Amino acid sequence: VVYYQMKFYTPQRDDCVIGVIIQRFAEEYEVDINSSYTGRLNVVAFEGATKRNHPYLKPGDLVYCRVLQTFPGMQADLTCIVSGGPRSEWVNGSSLFGQLS
Repeated sequence: VVYYQMKFYTPQRDDCVIGVIIQRFAEEYEVDINSSYTGRLNVVAFEGATKRNHPYLKPGDLVYCRVLQTFPGMQADLTCIVSGGPRSEWVNGSSLFGQLS
Protein backbone atom coordinates (compact mmCIF):
# COMPACT_ATOMS: atom_id res chain seq x y z
CA VAL A 1 0.00 0.00 0.00
CA VAL A 2 1.39 3.36 -1.05
CA TYR A 3 0.28 6.47 0.82
CA TYR A 4 0.63 9.84 -0.81
CA GLN A 5 1.16 12.81 1.40
CA MET A 6 -1.00 15.76 0.38
CA LYS A 7 0.93 18.99 0.13
CA PHE A 8 -0.96 22.18 0.78
CA TYR A 9 -0.03 25.80 0.33
CA THR A 10 0.67 27.66 3.55
CA PRO A 11 -0.61 31.22 3.11
CA GLN A 12 1.72 34.05 4.04
CA ARG A 13 0.85 37.73 4.38
CA ASP A 14 0.99 39.68 1.06
CA ASP A 15 1.14 36.53 -1.11
CA CYS A 16 -0.73 36.86 -4.40
CA VAL A 17 -2.95 33.83 -5.01
CA ILE A 18 -5.47 32.54 -7.52
CA GLY A 19 -8.48 31.05 -5.82
CA VAL A 20 -11.74 29.40 -6.77
CA ILE A 21 -14.98 30.69 -5.30
CA ILE A 22 -16.60 27.83 -3.37
CA GLN A 23 -19.56 29.51 -1.76
CA ARG A 24 -21.17 32.93 -1.52
CA PHE A 25 -22.52 34.27 1.76
CA ALA A 26 -24.28 37.57 2.48
CA GLU A 27 -21.11 39.62 2.95
CA GLU A 28 -18.22 37.36 1.97
CA TYR A 29 -17.05 34.62 -0.33
CA GLU A 30 -15.41 31.35 0.66
CA VAL A 31 -12.35 30.84 -1.57
CA ASP A 32 -10.33 27.66 -2.17
CA ILE A 33 -6.65 28.66 -2.24
CA ASN A 34 -5.28 25.09 -2.10
CA SER A 35 -4.53 25.44 1.60
CA SER A 36 -5.56 23.34 4.58
CA TYR A 37 -8.23 25.98 5.18
CA THR A 38 -10.23 28.07 2.77
CA GLY A 39 -9.88 31.84 2.50
CA ARG A 40 -12.43 34.57 3.20
CA LEU A 41 -12.95 37.40 0.72
CA ASN A 42 -15.27 40.20 1.79
CA VAL A 43 -17.64 41.54 -0.89
CA VAL A 44 -16.31 45.09 -0.37
CA ALA A 45 -12.65 43.98 -0.59
CA PHE A 46 -12.45 45.23 -4.20
CA GLU A 47 -11.23 48.64 -5.41
CA GLY A 48 -14.19 51.01 -5.35
CA ALA A 49 -16.69 48.41 -4.15
CA THR A 50 -19.50 49.33 -1.78
CA LYS A 51 -22.17 47.27 -0.05
CA ARG A 52 -24.57 48.10 -2.90
CA ASN A 53 -22.09 48.05 -5.77
CA HIS A 54 -19.72 45.09 -5.69
CA PRO A 55 -18.79 42.25 -8.05
CA TYR A 56 -21.13 39.28 -8.07
CA LEU A 57 -19.03 36.11 -8.07
CA LYS A 58 -20.53 32.65 -8.21
CA PRO A 59 -19.10 29.23 -7.27
CA GLY A 60 -16.49 28.13 -9.77
CA ASP A 61 -15.30 31.66 -10.65
CA LEU A 62 -11.56 32.33 -10.47
CA VAL A 63 -10.29 35.32 -8.53
CA TYR A 64 -6.79 36.81 -8.28
CA CYS A 65 -6.30 38.22 -4.79
CA ARG A 66 -3.79 38.99 -2.06
CA VAL A 67 -3.50 37.43 1.40
CA LEU A 68 -4.29 40.17 3.90
CA GLN A 69 -3.91 38.25 7.17
CA THR A 70 -3.28 34.71 8.24
CA PHE A 71 -4.16 33.02 11.49
CA PRO A 72 -2.78 29.65 12.63
CA GLY A 73 -5.46 26.98 12.24
CA MET A 74 -8.00 29.37 10.70
CA GLN A 75 -9.09 30.79 7.35
CA ALA A 76 -6.89 33.43 5.72
CA ASP A 77 -8.36 36.87 5.04
CA LEU A 78 -8.09 37.82 1.37
CA THR A 79 -8.40 41.16 -0.42
CA CYS A 80 -8.49 42.46 -3.97
CA ILE A 81 -7.31 45.94 -2.98
CA VAL A 82 -3.84 47.03 -4.11
CA SER A 83 -1.52 48.21 -1.34
CA GLY A 84 0.95 50.89 -2.36
CA GLY A 85 0.38 50.72 -6.10
CA PRO A 86 -1.81 52.14 -8.84
CA ARG A 87 -5.48 51.96 -7.96
CA SER A 88 -8.10 51.16 -10.56
CA GLU A 89 -11.77 50.42 -10.29
CA TRP A 90 -12.98 46.81 -10.57
CA VAL A 91 -15.94 48.06 -12.61
CA ASN A 92 -13.94 48.86 -15.77
CA GLY A 93 -11.80 45.72 -15.51
CA SER A 94 -8.49 47.56 -15.23
CA SER A 95 -7.72 46.66 -11.61
CA LEU A 96 -4.77 44.41 -10.83
CA PHE A 97 -6.75 42.05 -8.58
CA GLY A 98 -10.23 40.67 -9.11
CA GLN A 99 -12.17 38.13 -11.12
CA LEU A 100 -10.27 36.30 -13.85
CA SER A 101 -12.01 35.60 -17.13
